[in-house]
Amino acid sequence: AEYQALLTAIDACKAQPSLTVAEFGAGWGPWVSAAGVVGKRLGIKDIRLIAVEADSEKYKLMQAHLAYNGLAGQDGVSIATYEGAVWHTDTTLNFPKNIVAVDFGGRVSETSHSTDYRGMAYETAEIRAYALESLLKGERTIDYMHVDVQGAEYEILSRAGDLMNEKVKYLFIGTHSRLIDGQLLELLHKWGWDIRFANPCQFVFNRSIPTIE
Repeated sequence: AEYQALLTAIDACKAQPSLTVAEFGAGWGPWVSAAGVVGKRLGIKDIRLIAVEADSEKYKLMQAHLAYNGLAGQDGVSIATYEGAVWHTDTTLNFPKNIVAVDFGGRVSETSHSTDYRGMAYETAEIRAYALESLLKGERTIDYMHVDVQGAEYEILSRAGDLMNEKVKYLFIGTHSRLIDGQLLELLHKWGWDIRFANPCQFVFNRSIPTIE
């Protein structure tokens, strides 16, 4: 689904002189990197890549990944990366520290804690959080936005409807509960957006864990 979404968005704008892609909850930046590589192969001369990642080690991996794919410091490619979280306002949040490299389930919280939403033990540290409005201020139209922020998708997007309708052409959302699935479907319907592809969350019901996510 993620390849389908990215390539559909790029195909829709391949005749344009520019391509702008944003990835929020980016991890090592697979989708901004893929967009940059495909855009260059198509001969697009003006590529803009925007990415946000909260985990410091994955943020470093993202820098290496962009460089490995020949995107960092290249003519015609501009990159804006932010070490922090995407949120509905500019603030300070808490995020697990010393998170293991293979754990992509870290999630921000407005309070410090020792056990996360999955029941896993993690100490937290304060990190910077950015509102969508702050991240996209001054940016041109976003041809493709990839959002995977561990359960905060609805909370962030529902407060940015005007911005999303004004700025974003194609959107991919990876989320983590059937509840948020339904909320997002209702939200996109209210906005008047079309849904090209939907794959409902799958999960095993387990009352011993803290949340249904």
